[in-house]
Amino acid sequence: MPYHRVEHLNHQDVRITELVVHSFEMGVYLVEADYDGRRAFVVDDANKPQRFSSVEQVKQALDRCTIYQAYLGFVDVSGLFLQQSGRFLCQAVQVQCSYST
Repeated sequence: MPYHRVEHLNHQDVRITELVVHSFEMGVYLVEADYDGRRAFVVDDANKPQRFSSVEQVKQALDRCTIYQAYLGFVDVSGLFLQQSGRFLCQAVQVQCSYST
């Protein structure tokens, strides 16, 4: 299973094509990044999806790399996912985010 780590992504020469911040549980966010043609979740040292406590924490963790598109995904109450554009995205809302550092 492919994966990414914050320490591998957070460099000035890294260009992330798409970043999806998944609202996983109340106050818990998981991050999926498309970098160098590989779409994968960001994992911690134990190779488990790294948990973030806020979108701001994600922004701070990835403050050096360039992110072309970023989305915030919310899972619906039933936890179902929809297939959109040939890949699975979180159900309900997808909001495009933009910010500059």
